[in-house]
Amino acid sequence: MLSKSKKDDKTGVLRLFWVFIAIFLFLQILMLVLYPRIYWDSAVYIGIAKFLFSAGHLGFMEIIRPIGLSLLIGPLWKLGIDVILASRILAIAFSILFAYSTFLLGSRVFNKETGLLSSVLVMTTSSFFFWASQPMTDIPSITFCILAIYFLLGKKYWLVGLFSSLAFLFRWPSGLVLAVCGLAMAAATLISLPRGNYKAQIKKNRKNTVGGEGKFYSHFFPLFVSILKMLIAFAIPVMMFMAFNYAIYHGETAKVSHALFRPWILGIWHQENPAEAIHGIYANLMYYLFEMARQNFLLLLSIAGLILLARAKFWEDSNKTALMASFLIFFSYYTYIGNKQPRFLISFLPFVAILSAYAILHFTRNQRILPAPPKFMPLLVTIFVIAAISGAALNVPLVMDSANYNPGFKKGLNKAFANLPFGTKIITNTPVPAAYLDYLFVPNYYSQEGYYQAFATDQKAGGLVYISAGITCFRKDIDCQNTDDEFLQILLQRFNLIAVLSDGERPYYIFSKDETLPSLNDKYLLDRAVTLSRIPYGGNSIIVLRMDNAAGVYREDGKGNIWKAESFSRILNDLNSTPLTLSIIPADLLELNNSSLDLLRSYISTHDIAIAQNGFSYHDYGLGSEFAGRDYASQWNDIEQGRNIIEDKLGIVPLAFVPPYSSSDKNTLKALASLGYIIYSSVPGDPIVADEYGLKRYDQGISMVKDWASMKNKDADALISEYEASWPVKPYVLLAFQHFNFETGDFASLVSFVEYAKDHRAQFMNLDQLHLWLGFLDGVQLTASDNNIGINVSPEIQEKYPDFATAVTLSIKASVNMSVSTNLQSIILLNSASKPITVCLPECTIIDAGNYMRFQQIY
Repeated sequence: MLSKSKKDDKTGVLRLFWVFIAIFLFLQILMLVLYPRIYWDSAVYIGIAKFLFSAGHLGFMEIIRPIGLSLLIGPLWKLGIDVILASRILAIAFSILFAYSTFLLGSRVFNKETGLLSSVLVMTTSSFFFWASQPMTDIPSITFCILAIYFLLGKKYWLVGLFSSLAFLFRWPSGLVLAVCGLAMAAATLISLPRGNYKAQIKKNRKNTVGGEGKFYSHFFPLFVSILKMLIAFAIPVMMFMAFNYAIYHGETAKVSHALFRPWILGIWHQENPAEAIHGIYANLMYYLFEMARQNFLLLLSIAGLILLARAKFWEDSNKTALMASFLIFFSYYTYIGNKQPRFLISFLPFVAILSAYAILHFTRNQRILPAPPKFMPLLVTIFVIAAISGAALNVPLVMDSANYNPGFKKGLNKAFANLPFGTKIITNTPVPAAYLDYLFVPNYYSQEGYYQAFATDQKAGGLVYISAGITCFRKDIDCQNTDDEFLQILLQRFNLIAVLSDGERPYYIFSKDETLPSLNDKYLLDRAVTLSRIPYGGNSIIVLRMDNAAGVYREDGKGNIWKAESFSRILNDLNSTPLTLSIIPADLLELNNSSLDLLRSYISTHDIAIAQNGFSYHDYGLGSEFAGRDYASQWNDIEQGRNIIEDKLGIVPLAFVPPYSSSDKNTLKALASLGYIIYSSVPGDPIVADEYGLKRYDQGISMVKDWASMKNKDADALISEYEASWPVKPYVLLAFQHFNFETGDFASLVSFVEYAKDHRAQFMNLDQLHLWLGFLDGVQLTASDNNIGINVSPEIQEKYPDFATAVTLSIKASVNMSVSTNLQSIILLNSASKPITVCLPECTIIDAGNYMRFQQIY
């Protein structure tokens, strides 16, 4: 039994812990009152909560996010409580539980003094201190991780699996705790094995035991049972989530597995998020060490803690082994991934804090560097608290950002959308308004075209929220040539700006389709008199038609490919001379007989066709991708082999690459660049930065497929509607379709769309032609001084792109007289103004509004 003094010491430590919890709670209440801002990720989880608890009528669903936290926020919102305040209080509760769990784990592995000091280090680390009052997943998920490890030390394996599963469903990377627990369990089993000559003991046990199974092997059966319990408890909640995935997403993909695993397939790239990437090997390796020094310098003593544990042979103690495994696995993962953020320190903070506390107490007691017997513990911890809180306050620039919050922002949002009826959708490129408003939101963060298209085509979309830098541009190719200001001007030309609000950080532009509402357009619309059109020959758009799986269709059962020659031929005959890109899976060509190959070759030779290579075999390697996650050599070999097949069968070396499942990685791009590819054609949201490897990227803007589960196609009206909402945003619209799912009406729909587009001055190109045209356009120089306009193209560029020397179009948007000079032999002038204009080259000509005119032999 413990002596009375030891009991008092332990009781005193526990009391002191709750004193610091009370101080922490008081400070967090101050944060709650003084800094009311809600941040991006917090707003996402509130929006998802509204979506889940309104049966999809309010809020929004963000596929790549886990739903654990939102399942807790949702009932609070459903009860009519202020959801922002309630979710922040919930966050504080989790933060206190995080600190308490750290205290428990530190006490279990070492002693209560270590547990106390480690919890104090946690509470006073700047990232934890700031985010403790924000509804984010970092703190709750790691709380569950700590509890899983704590129950592991108590051998409660059902609870280990349950809390590991909860950690995973709150934040995907926190599922690593399952690996931690498995490794720790295996290590504990090995520790318990008899020492000495294992081989001799095995032989001895076999001889002395019925059935040949000895005591040596009997150690592993409990391990198997324990792991099985843990895995079953882990799997049940995860399987429920996968059933939810199928119910929600089965109409968005043709493969069952892709529906079940959709959040992980689409979200795996986020660990390499280019927007948060740190460049340089050493910068990545040292990032979190610098963060420890910046956020709480005492955490650097965790290095000493690691050394001390190694010297003490931690592997002989299962508790210390579990702690080491936790730190090493989580720290290694976050150091390895490209996505680096200061708050990610929270994900391994409890383990770092326990190691640091262990080192501090070791030196102050055993080494006697500082005199600190247990009775001076309160004074020691108080000093640490004062130092760490001061550092936390100084090291959190977000606090200053939050202090600038505009308290009238919420009221302004409610006023701007006051007249919208229930059921109205709001298109947005920021999740923040969804935390304040009870409407159905449709977020789009990855494509200006998709964002614009969603508002223009959806009849239920009555409002649009736009912030600068809200649409992430992962690349520098043509899709990103519209700057934030230029895109705002495009929105102003089409929609009614009804409000401009500020949350204290940035302006929020609120648009409506209702032209009767008071407008701010004139205040923000800039008058750009002259622009160089990115469309050739006086057109208003470029359309690229891309037939995917052009030589076959991949079948899930793996039994082979089917090529519908009749459908293929009818489409090409209907399109006649319209340029077309065939996206071909090389392995499909090996399945075609000679007759089918001859038919395919004949169309390629007689039509305006470009060939794009669609991977190699379209095989899914378990990550929703044929290439992502594989090593460079295997990807290079498959891509080269696919190119050789296309060259051998069709006599064409493809320059364009279409990634299967719209997914690839850096190794894919390196291989493509090495093999001479120049075009990468994917979908918005694919995070690949193609220009870093010398490739230009041209993304699909419209898919003809309406529902991927049934493979039904859109009709002509739907295609035309999406097209009209796409071309104002960027110079080309890429329409993707498959021939094998065409039914009788689909042929007419495609032809009707093409005829409509041609009647409205659309220029059709294949991918190779589009690439050449935009390359030529990069060499055109436009100068403007008063009403004098100059267009010049170097002789080298004209010689390199001879087909486009007569395609340059100048768009004039102001009703003023212009004088134009150019070194081109031919130029097209398009009057985009509302009145006739006079243009002199040098002879003066009047061009009516909306018309264009070609001028020949101008010098």
